[in-house]
Amino acid sequence: MLVKDFQQILGDFTDKMVKGVGNSSGKGNAISHAKMYIDTNNGRLSEVLKIEVHENTLIGAQESLRFVIKIKPEIKSKVII
Repeated sequence: MLVKDFQQILGDFTDKMVKGVGNSSGKGNAISHAKMYIDTNNGRLSEVLKIEVHENTLIGAQESLRFVIKIKPEIKSKVII
């Protein structure tokens, strides 16, 4: 997925919230204050801590920039029975 695709999805979603389309009641920019989460492979949600843009400086690399989403590290608890 490209960043422009992500922007389009967010733009479409916020437009629907403003116009009151669907099940929403036109709550305006309430979505702007929602926390972001990533669905991990183990079925859990991890909160997004930060978003970074990495530049690839290798000569001949196919992708020059990367959009990287950093999440909270999973805390493994030890259960003693």
